[in-house]
Amino acid sequence: MFKKKKKKKNEQWKLKAEAFVVRCVHQLWGKRSEDMLVWLFKTGFKNSFIKDSMIGWSKKKSLRNASVWGIECEKDELIEIPPGIVFPYISEKNLLKVAVILIDEEPVKSVFLKGSIKEPLFLGSGSSFLILTDNIIDGFLLYQEAGDRTDVCVIDFSYDNLNENFFNKLQKWENIKYIQYVSTDESRKMEELSARIQKAGKIYIKDKDLVSLFEKESDLNAFLDENL
Repeated sequence: MFKKKKKKKNEQWKLKAEAFVVRCVHQLWGKRSEDMLVWLFKTGFKNSFIKDSMIGWSKKKSLRNASVWGIECEKDELIEIPPGIVFPYISEKNLLKVAVILIDEEPVKSVFLKGSIKEPLFLGSGSSFLILTDNIIDGFLLYQEAGDRTDVCVIDFSYDNLNENFFNKLQKWENIKYIQYVSTDESRKMEELSARIQKAGKIYIKDKDLVSLFEKESDLNAFLDENL
């Protein structure tokens, strides 16, 4: 008899993470999920974009066996997945990273499933313009509203490795701007990053995020026209 071929660890993670994302999509559109959908709609997300991006809802905290997910760990180590809105990062049909947005936290925070790549998200398909942000919600909103005009890069300074490969990748964009929010540790890190990029311009936001701009379509259009 032939032995069953053992899956590589990254393949194990991909299968488990894909199943998790699909389950979260079903939960978002299932029963008793109205509050989550209302939060997404109020934040500015459109029905079609939510579905196309496979945004979902992790209904409650869960624990998963790390080794079963293909993650190197100590014996019987568990992965804790918190409840929250789930944003998957899919590139060329491959699931690479999964963020869980903790909307009950103040301010809203995001965590990544263990095993997700430690690289920034790049959303888009070949624009000559790129916007950098350290806010994942803003990143997806910009991609929804202006994906035909700009690519978007979402950076998490506490998680991502900003190595030479990342900086080399930025060379393909002719125009780069970064979003500068009100003064925070992250905004200072973004300024330091922009200094390394050199050619990056600044988009200043007089608030902690872009959500308020999405409350009025005219304000949003003015923002996009002014900065893209």
